[in-house]
Amino acid sequence: MKKSLILAVSAVLAITAAAFSGNANAQKTDYSTLWKTVNNNLDNNLPESAKKTLNAIEQKAIKEKNQNQQLKAIVYMQRVFKLKNDDDENYIPTTIAYAESKLGQLDVTHKALLHSEIAAAYATYIDNNRWRIQNNKPIEGDISKVEMKYWDKATFQARINYHYDEALKDVDALKNAKTTDYTEIYKDRTLKNKNFQQHLDYEATLFEFLFHRAANYYKEVATADDTEGEVRPAALASSTCVMPSLVQRVRNILL
Repeated sequence: MKKSLILAVSAVLAITAAAFSGNANAQKTDYSTLWKTVNNNLDNNLPESAKKTLNAIEQKAIKEKNQNQQLKAIVYMQRVFKLKNDDDENYIPTTIAYAESKLGQLDVTHKALLHSEIAAAYATYIDNNRWRIQNNKPIEGDISKVEMKYWDKATFQARINYHYDEALKDVDALKNAKTTDYTEIYKDRTLKNKNFQQHLDYEATLFEFLFHRAANYYKEVATADDTEGEVRPAALASSTCVMPSLVQRVRNILL
């Protein structure tokens, strides 16, 4: 009788363990399957179907407190907007507005990553529309009421400065966050961009990763401005007007 009871208990435990294992594998498979569906829809020019699946991934990630998957879904939405509006004059502002609306849903480190993505989106818009922006007049008042295509260069730069500064705001949290714990967010990007993969491989913490992204941007700005005759080559290192808060924060860290 005692032996039978032990066997029965063992069987129940084995079934329970198998069930938990099955659920864990199912969760992994669910994300994998969902992402495969998203990519297939995007490859077949079906943005609405891709958007629906991305929303499902985001809701699932929120429920499971999986912020890597949540942020990946948010970042991925840019591809949907691009397919629907194959014109950066439309899809980039839409992407930025969408991303900015999601900042409050993320923890410190994932929010920092999203701030960096938003800054990069603003920079891309400037690069693709420089001919238009250079003729725009300075904006007075609330810029949220003005279409992005009418913004002047200083307004764009202020937004980029803000988001890169916010990305590097919580230094201690970023220094304690291993880059390898966040590679899933950029998995598809690294397959297409070896340089991006190298950043993830050689930058051990999120602080290094985000700092180098910001520094590379400002280096390009200084080079471009110098080419246009606006600033000296040493402007990036010496000027506090280009990225005041970021420069000050880095100085505080290093000194």
